[in-house]
Amino acid sequence: MDSRVNHPAEMIEHVCDAIVRNDYDTLLSYYEPTAVLVRPDGSEVVGLDAIRAEYSTYVEKVTSMSGKAVWTHVSNDLAVVRGKFTITFLRSNGESLEMSGSPIELLRKQADGSWKYIIDNGSGADVESS
Repeated sequence: MDSRVNHPAEMIEHVCDAIVRNDYDTLLSYYEPTAVLVRPDGSEVVGLDAIRAEYSTYVEKVTSMSGKAVWTHVSNDLAVVRGKFTITFLRSNGESLEMSGSPIELLRKQADGSWKYIIDNGSGADVESS
């Protein structure tokens, strides 16, 4: 798979591919330098070094991941995407754990025409309001 994201709707599939391959360099190339990655608990990590550290806590445990965009809205150089993904981890006891989610993501078109994350909220559509 070409690592360049030419349309925002492609982002989730590109990320899934990079995670399954444990390809941190490609994975991080999808984020702007000051991007925000939102954790499932709602806390945030900001910037490429922090995002790399966050991914390093679980990427090697991923055995499979797939996802797709459910809807995409583009306005000039910004896009919001809602997706779906399923991810399977190998737990420390050897058992598999499958999880799914519905991310909401904000992307910006780059000068070269590719798209990158500004905000990546992997649990965005899963969080219930109080």
